[in-house]
Amino acid sequence: MPKEFPRALYTGNQTNYEMIVVENVEEERELREQGAVDFADLPEREIGVELGSTSEVNPDSFITQERFELATQELVEVKQELVTANTEIKRLNQVITDGMAENTELRKQIRLKELEDISADELKKLLDDAEVTYQASDRKPVLAKLLLDHETANPN
Repeated sequence: MPKEFPRALYTGNQTNYEMIVVENVEEERELREQGAVDFADLPEREIGVELGSTSEVNPDSFITQERFELATQELVEVKQELVTANTEIKRLNQVITDGMAENTELRKQIRLKELEDISADELKKLLDDAEVTYQASDRKPVLAKLLLDHETANPN
């Protein structure tokens, strides 16, 4: 009876196995040479392990106490570096916030200087266009401040 491909071969046992799909006769031959079998041929449990007992522990799957302590120390150091980095991030965020506030204040001062160079009549026209109320007796510094306040509250 001819073998059809692809087909599955297995390694391990019926409880803990790995399936490998082969596409041709050559792949199947190579894997069978390496110990792969059909699922029905997998052992029920690890070879040499009596029912109810546990298999031997592979010592390569554990690390030494020294390596564990080294890894623990590295973890502590990384955590400290993270705390330090977070503290620096908070400080830099505050620097940015303070800088933005200072920038906003300086821009307002520059705009106020620009508005002071405009005539009182032109300031009144700008206030009228923006529908900002003012007193007829208001002088240029008050008109400039009213327009600046309006522009700050309505940046569009």
